Amino acid sequence: MAECLRITNEGASKRQDRSMASHQRQQQQSTILSFFGANGSVKRKIGHSHSNKKKKLIRQANGGSSYGSCPLCERSFSWHNLEQHASTCQGKEGGSSDKGTTKIDNASDQFALDESDVSTNSAGQQVNSVQVTDEPIPGLFVYEDFITEEEEALILEELDGKPTSVNLDSCNDDKTTHSEKQHLPWKLAKFNGVHYGKRWGVHCNLRDRMVSEPENPLPDFLQQIILPRLQRLKPMSGCIPNEANAIDYRRTLGHYLSAHVDDRQLSKEPIANLSLAGNCFMTFRNVATHRNVAVPVARVYLPRRCLQILTGRARYDFSHAIDHADLLSDRRVSITMRESPLTVRIKDRLEKAKVPTSTTTTSTRSGCRTLSPRQRPLLLPFSSKPDSLCHTDEPIRGLFLFEDFITEDEEKIIMNELDNDAHQKWTYEKHSGTHCEKRFGVDHDLWNPYSVRPGKHPLPAFMTTILIPRLARISASIMQGCVPNEVNSISYRRSQGHFLASHVDDRKKHKETIANLSLAGDCFMTYQLDTQRYGAGLGDSNKKKILLKRRCLQVMTGKARYEYAHGIENQDLLSDRRVSLTMRETRQS
Repeated sequence: MAECLRITNEGASKRQDRSMASHQRQQQQSTILSFFGANGSVKRKIGHSHSNKKKKLIRQANGGSSYGSCPLCERSFSWHNLEQHASTCQGKEGGSSDKGTTKIDNASDQFALDESDVSTNSAGQQVNSVQVTDEPIPGLFVYEDFITEEEEALILEELDGKPTSVNLDSCNDDKTTHSEKQHLPWKLAKFNGVHYGKRWGVHCNLRDRMVSEPENPLPDFLQQIILPRLQRLKPMSGCIPNEANAIDYRRTLGHYLSAHVDDRQLSKEPIANLSLAGNCFMTFRNVATHRNVAVPVARVYLPRRCLQILTGRARYDFSHAIDHADLLSDRRVSITMRESPLTVRIKDRLEKAKVPTSTTTTSTRSGCRTLSPRQRPLLLPFSSKPDSLCHTDEPIRGLFLFEDFITEDEEKIIMNELDNDAHQKWTYEKHSGTHCEKRFGVDHDLWNPYSVRPGKHPLPAFMTTILIPRLARISASIMQGCVPNEVNSISYRRSQGHFLASHVDDRKKHKETIANLSLAGDCFMTYQLDTQRYGAGLGDSNKKKILLKRRCLQVMTGKARYEYAHGIENQDLLSDRRVSLTMRETRQS
C-alpha cells in the first residue's frame, strides 16, 4: 500500500512539473511575441530588409548600435541573430544576468562557449565566437579581461626583453626561453604623438603607398596567445593580422597619441588593439558628421587587459586619440594588430627570382652594364617576356628612365599627328606655367576633383598603335596595371619664354603611375621635395635636375610621384622646341 502511494505521489509531482514547464513556455512565448511582434516582424524589418532608411531608423532608435538584448536572458546579440536566439532561449541561467556583459573570472573559460555561439569564418570553418562586453559607439567592440594576468606578465616580459624561464609554448620542441629569443628594443617615435614603439610583420609605407615584405616576424606571444583568440571573434571574421606595432606610453615623460584615422586603403577594415600595464581613456571624435549621425565625441574607458576592435563607423568615421591627462597610470602599453595585404609591386617582386646583393647585370638597347647595390636592384623590372623593357636609370626613388623608348621614325609619326590641326589646334595655357597644350581622352576640371567626364577628343591613333603596346612591355611592378585613358601634350618654345611650373600631379584623381615621353628636343627637369609637405625652408640641396633626352620615357611612381614636385625652367630647355606627352589613367568614378 505504501509503495502504491509513493508511485501515485511521484506521478502527480511529474504532472505538476510538466504543467509548470508548459506555463513557463507560454509566458516566454508571449514575451517574445510582445518584443518581436506576433508575426516575427523584426526579422522582416531588419534581417531581410533592403531599405537602408528602415535600418537607419532602427539603429538610431537603439543609439546607433547593431546589437540588441534578449528580453529573456538579457544577453547581447546582433540584430540578425537575436530573434533566432530568443526563439530557443531558456531564460536567465541560474537567475542572474549582467545585461549582455559576459565577464568570467577565468579567461580560458571565456572561450568555452556552447554550440549556439558557433559561427563560420571566411574559410568555411566553424569557430567559437566571444560575446562583446560593450559597444560604446557604432562599430567599436570592447572585450574586457581578454587575457589573464599571467599572460599579460609574459607578454610584457617579452616586450621589455626581460629574462624569464617560462615558455610560451610548453609543447615547443626547441624549448626556447624568452631570455634566448632576440627582441626588438623600444625606440622613441614621434609619428601620431610622442611615445616609444616597435613593429613586427609586413611594413606599411604610408608615403610610397605600398606594403612590403616583413622585416621582423611576428613575436611568439602574438602567434600563440593573441591571434588564435582573435580568430574566434565575429568582428575579426575574414581578417588574419600580419602586422603589429606596440606603443609604450609614459605619463611622466608627457607621452600621448594624437588624433588620427588609420589608413583606409593599405589595411583591411578590422583593427584590434590590446591594452596592457595600465588603464586610460581614448577619445573618439566624429570626423564624418555629414553622413554619421552618431555622437560627436565619446571618451571610451579602456581597462587593463581589454581588447577593442574598430570596424565600420568607428574605423572610418571617427578619429581616435589619447590625451596625456587620460593616461590613468604612469605606464600603459598597447598592441595594435592589422591585416595589410602586400601591394601589387611587392607581390610581383616576391614572385620573381632573387637578385644578387653585390652587382646585377641588365641588358639595355646599348648593351650590358653593371648596376651597383645603391641603384635598388630589387626593383628592377623582371619579366618572363623575352621582349620586356628594362629601365636605364633610376635617379630618384620611384623615377624610372627608359632611353630611346621609340625610334626616330616613330617620333616623326607622332609629331606629324600632333601638329595636324585638322581635329584640334594647340591652345595657349597658363594654369601650370606658360605653354601650348592639346588634350585627348577623358576630360576633367583641374580645380574640381569630381568633374571627370568623357573627352571631346579620343586618344590619337599613335597611342593604340605605338605607345600603349610599348608601355605594356614594361614590368608590372612599375606600371602596376596602369592603362592610360588620358593624354596631355605640351609644346614648349624657348624663344617665347615657355616653362612648366613646379607641381605635384593630382593624388586622388589619377592613379599612381604617370608616364611622360620627350619629343623634338632635350631638357632638364627639376625635382624637389614638395614644399607643401616638407615646408619651404629646404633650400637648393633637395633639388635634382634630371636630363630628359629626346625620345626617352620617364615613369613616376611612389616617392617621385607623391613627394617630389617637378617643373621645367625656361633656361633648361636645351632646344628651341620640346614636346612632351603625359599619359595617365584617370579614375572615372
